Amino acid sequence: MLYFDAAFIAELYLQEPESDAIRSFVEDVPGIASLVIGRLETELVFSRKLREGVLTPRGHEALIAQFKLDCEDGLWTWLPAGDDLVTAAQEMTRRLPAGVFLRSLDALHLTCARRHGHKHIYSNDRHILLAAPHFGLQPGLLSR
Repeated sequence: MLYFDAAFIAELYLQEPESDAIRSFVEDVPGIASLVIGRLETELVFSRKLREGVLTPRGHEALIAQFKLDCEDGLWTWLPAGDDLVTAAQEMTRRLPAGVFLRSLDALHLTCARRHGHKHIYSNDRHILLAAPHFGLQPGLLSR
């Protein structure tokens, strides 16, 4: 099973520069996991694309409907977020070097991936990828 952040999940639904490569990469993957908050984050990526004019209202509705169906069908494994995860993320981020920039949800994704035994995190966010080694994770590469 692989761990994707929400931006990487959204790329599977959108037509972005890396989308085709990501789709090819996951064809034979047994599953993809993410922090449960990624469900909301993914839909908000779609909403941002609507605001930016990349998606039409009809296209946005279709993506939301497909994503909802995929969630209901168990395509994604959503990992829990609770107080213990927040506490663990706080402990991890307190140890980060001062020059490492990390947003709160990104810290939760990294902590979640580590907690669930993932070795890699797949993201297109450079801040997550640069911080990953500080969480005992390697940036995922689109090759096996």
